[in-house]
Amino acid sequence: MNDDGKSAPVEKWADHVEVIAESNERCAYLRSAFSGPIDEPYGVAELKKTVVEKTIIGETVAALNEFRVRVCGLPAISVAENRIHILEPPDFVAVCGQADGKSLFGHVYLPGGESLATFCFCLAHELVHVAGYLSLRITDSPSPDGKGGRQIMIDEIRDGLLREDVQPSRSAPLFDGLNEAATEAGAKVVRSYFVRRTYALDAQEKQKLLKTAAYEPLLVVCKRLAAALTPPGWAEKLAWQTLLRDYMTGTDVFLNLLEAWLPGSMGTLRTMGKTAEEAVRAAETLGFRAEAEAIRKAYLTAP
Repeated sequence: MNDDGKSAPVEKWADHVEVIAESNERCAYLRSAFSGPIDEPYGVAELKKTVVEKTIIGETVAALNEFRVRVCGLPAISVAENRIHILEPPDFVAVCGQADGKSLFGHVYLPGGESLATFCFCLAHELVHVAGYLSLRITDSPSPDGKGGRQIMIDEIRDGLLREDVQPSRSAPLFDGLNEAATEAGAKVVRSYFVRRTYALDAQEKQKLLKTAAYEPLLVVCKRLAAALTPPGWAEKLAWQTLLRDYMTGTDVFLNLLEAWLPGSMGTLRTMGKTAEEAVRAAETLGFRAEAEAIRKAYLTAP
């Protein structure tokens, strides 16, 4: 309990953990071992956070919780500062490739040396990933080296709207594009709450933060989907709230409503990736010709 008598936010961890092991004793051990957040999995050295960076992390987590409570109707969570890792650029590339940020098993990775505005932008997106629904499978088996050790594999069954392909014929998981669009939609709201709290950015930086978005072609497709599911006289934000609550709780109300309205749409979104080209293909398949053309002109046509 806090001093005001309210329950303290619970540290965010997996919402569901499935354990596969050879004995009940081993299952019980692994369930206990994975009952809370795990240590940083890559074992990489990280940069020491500045006072400003620590402040921004706290302010962004507070904004994230405002989003969860006000938009999703869900309780606040705790995300410990030591789960945010700022890496030297070469180390970041080695771990995360060319991405702007990465989240894995409740940990966030960001490159050092970026402007504060870029740090704020990427942090909001990755923290929404961390706050989303997480279902894991822990598989315990004998070590392949035959020396009597154990090999523990951790697989994400569902992460936000993203889910494992039970027949992995594709290089990307299912609902990859939809998941990133929903993540960024949530991050945009988090940033709007963040700028009201922080003194780390000036007025111009705050405006730029609010006007910038990742995965804009995917957001165009999702905005059209949200509008299509909104009854006349209702606010479009209700459809967005449904999608974002599904993202946070592991439900599929938005997708099921959409499939009932537009048969085949779930299959299209299941395979939509993260690129502008894939957003165009999805929009055309869904019959959103105006949106497909707008994406093509804005993001795929040479100036």
